[in-house]
Amino acid sequence: MALELVFVCSRTLGKLRSGPLGKLLDGYCDWLLGCGFSRSTIRKHLSNVSHLNGLMRKMWQAGRLCRLKMLMDSSRNIHYGFDPENHRITISVAADGR
Repeated sequence: MALELVFVCSRTLGKLRSGPLGKLLDGYCDWLLGCGFSRSTIRKHLSNVSHLNGLMRKMWQAGRLCRLKMLMDSSRNIHYGFDPENHRITISVAADGR
């Protein structure tokens, strides 16, 4: 798994893999490694995503992200992108067959 190439602490790995985005982060980390990002940069990116994941987890538990949950549970179409001009990294999830 790609996360183990960047993180060693099992507690950190568990935190990254939990929540709504947990299933996506290995692929995202693998994509970042493939793009040539350094381990320290990947850690910064994943730390930011981890904060978002925590907020989403709270919303998920409150039932506010039902559509996203259904989409992520049934999807195999996950795409990663980077817009260097705006310094944005996107993770898009599409329902199967779309």
